[in-house]
Amino acid sequence: MTDIIVKHSYGHMRHFCHTPGRGICFCNMTDAHITGYDVLLPNGQKDYDVTIDDSDIIHLICQDGEGNIVYIKNESGKWEKYIILKSKVSDPYLKDFNVFCTGNLISVIYAVEHKGKRLLSHQMLESDKVPIAIDYAIGEFSCTKFENDIYLFYTNSNGISGWRRFLWDTKNWSDFNVVSKETLKNPCIYVNESVHITAVTQEDKVIYLSQAKESILADNARRPIIMQDTNGLYIMWEQLNDSKAWASISTDDGDNFLPPTEFMSGKFVPLKLFGLKTTSFEQWGARYCYGYIKDNIISLFLLSNYLKVSKSPPNKPIFEAKIDHDIEFTKLKLRIQQMNDTMTDIDFRLSMLERMINDTEHTEKQSVSEPDTEQSTDSIENPEINSEESEIENPENTPEEKNTQS
Repeated sequence: MTDIIVKHSYGHMRHFCHTPGRGICFCNMTDAHITGYDVLLPNGQKDYDVTIDDSDIIHLICQDGEGNIVYIKNESGKWEKYIILKSKVSDPYLKDFNVFCTGNLISVIYAVEHKGKRLLSHQMLESDKVPIAIDYAIGEFSCTKFENDIYLFYTNSNGISGWRRFLWDTKNWSDFNVVSKETLKNPCIYVNESVHITAVTQEDKVIYLSQAKESILADNARRPIIMQDTNGLYIMWEQLNDSKAWASISTDDGDNFLPPTEFMSGKFVPLKLFGLKTTSFEQWGARYCYGYIKDNIISLFLLSNYLKVSKSPPNKPIFEAKIDHDIEFTKLKLRIQQMNDTMTDIDFRLSMLERMINDTEHTEKQSVSEPDTEQSTDSIENPEINSEESEIENPENTPEEKNTQS
């Protein structure tokens, strides 16, 4: 990607581009207007990528003229440069960087040459984790982010096209989900609640793919992209015969597409494909958009409002606290234990109450059956009766207590 428009949360917008002989450059924009450009990295290569986090810190990943992977950060207007991976060869080759803000880290997806093959890798910056080898791939690949997960579409070394998902919660990549049995060019993946893919076949046909649908949308075309707004899902591409942008819209999330429509960019104005990068305070439903530059003014098809810069800070969203299932399970076990303890205490109290009732009834029966001492004094002299009276003299001596005493 050689043209990228980066929007701060408010007040600023920058246009990054790659110019042969000058390297990676940028300029500050006033809405859609561009001004003079500054050179950021003179020997920076065109396969760079850039993103911006919610603190308005810009993160740019590229390679220099020797193939070293370079990380450039802009915080509070100050640019800092770091070499994060030294190249084993002296010449650069296409690495196709993709950079995302994931959680509190910056994720970079790129390709390196390994044993004569193209190896897709994932590196999290400012982390102690080493780069992760994802899979061997053929040709181009495409990435996008939905919520906090990364989706990666590519053609594997067997010529089969499909996608993987990086789950932020587990920090692991999923298995390969097959979408097509053929090698595809110019891929683009987009995710809402479903996975949408567009690409170009070996016959230069624009194809739309989902898990349940496959549609041919155009012939003799290249570089299709996916966009979404309130009207529907768009597939937009460049026609090879006239270099004009065309688009087809689906109002049912990809089940059916309407006939394509041409977009006019003006005579002698070259078509450009722009990357779009914002903070999470803005949601545009697109990572790319076609447009053009005329008289130092950038125009975007379908997304003209993207070029309007907010003058005031955004209201930060309030996120619901994420549920930790381990903690919730521990709380549930404690509640169950408390309930068990309460039931045990109730059982004990009921048992004691029942025992007291039985002992009281037993005492009352014995009181009724006792002889009148005034009528018979001989019974007092009877040792057997004295023995029985001594046993029931204390009504609290229950049968269990007598056994204990014996």
